[in-house]
Amino acid sequence: ALQDLISGEDLSASNVDLSLNCDMRRNQLKRKFGRKFECSCFRCTVESGDGDLKEISIMEGIRLGDLAMQQSRYRDAMRFYDRSFELDGKNAEVMHARCASRLAEGNYLSAQKMWKEAFTYFPEH
Repeated sequence: ALQDLISGEDLSASNVDLSLNCDMRRNQLKRKFGRKFECSCFRCTVESGDGDLKEISIMEGIRLGDLAMQQSRYRDAMRFYDRSFELDGKNAEVMHARCASRLAEGNYLSAQKMWKEAFTYFPEH
């Protein structure tokens, strides 16, 4: 395991390339397990827009946001970072990630406004 496990914690094993986006992962699974197979894991559910982001933790939101940014899925990244920001609005990493996702999407004014706000909390950043 990549981290310590807690007794009773759910474990999962991937049957697809996790660097792919949700639709591509789901298509791979359908080819492997049949066209009626529908993945309902937390990540696929949240990335497809069917899941409730209220169940996501700060670190999970950052991790999913970072992955979305790497895949050029900037709107998804914004959703994940915004949820993490709702949970901890004074987290420098979350604030920076929110700004970067706006910038990547081309929302320059929004990114600039957010960076100004972040600077009031983290002038050394």
